Amino acid sequence: MRQHTQIPTLTDRHASWLVKLHIDPPYDPLLYTQPNRRDYYKIVLVTGGSGVLLNGATQYRISAPSLACIHPRDIISWKLQDEPLQAKAIYIRQDALRNASVKTMIGQCRLFDDAGFKVAKMKSANDVTVLTEYFSRMQAVADNKDFMIEFLLGYLQLLLVEIKQRCFATVAAMPANFPAHVKQFFDLLECETAQLSAATPLKLKTAREYAMQLAVHPNYLNAILKKHTGQNVSTHIRTRLVEESKSLLVQTDWTIKEISYLVGFSDPPNFSVFFKNNTGQTPADFRNRSLVV
Repeated sequence: MRQHTQIPTLTDRHASWLVKLHIDPPYDPLLYTQPNRRDYYKIVLVTGGSGVLLNGATQYRISAPSLACIHPRDIISWKLQDEPLQAKAIYIRQDALRNASVKTMIGQCRLFDDAGFKVAKMKSANDVTVLTEYFSRMQAVADNKDFMIEFLLGYLQLLLVEIKQRCFATVAAMPANFPAHVKQFFDLLECETAQLSAATPLKLKTAREYAMQLAVHPNYLNAILKKHTGQNVSTHIRTRLVEESKSLLVQTDWTIKEISYLVGFSDPPNFSVFFKNNTGQTPADFRNRSLVV
């Protein structure tokens, strides 16, 4: 495969932090002008300037004050305009989800999944003041050499609730009673697609392959997913493959042949048929119509 756009996962893999704050010095969008993934959740509070956040295949034209919630699997890049963008940010490592309360709160608030719409325009100056105060309190806790990580995670949970209520109140809460195999399937689906890069094509592509990984029968996995989500395994896989394909078509200069191989199609024409059946457009048409203006 030719070397074109890379999708790096730049991270402090050996760092001990669970939650990192970029308040002073602030978040620097210039570090993210190339397509990238991270292995942490990110909350970005835009306080000045404007720009375009490309998240997956969706463009968000952002002007202050706004807030963006970015999932670890998301491919993002910033397209900056003449006016400098000023922002504060909180990074949350996935290891923080070992705290049951944090994991539950992230799941229930749905700030980082596709239903969260990713970006919200702040409605009032008071909302900005309240969220900025939470950022500052969390920074004060982190700066205290005697602090306990539980305090920081406690503030984080309160911040997530405030963001949900002030920015994404219309997003429905996520049911917290999914059976273990449903949760494991979604975790496996997340892990598989998040690792996709120019050098690592998808390995798991069918319902049978996912069932084998979970050591259950495909019929059982289909039945339990259908019962609790309304969709079977193949539908969830297909939806994720379509979204991943869209992201790669928009954010990279990889050829359609290369993308088809990476998402599990050895024959590009079959990928084109799959993509058009699920989007109504060919991959080439989708890419041409989705270029950032």
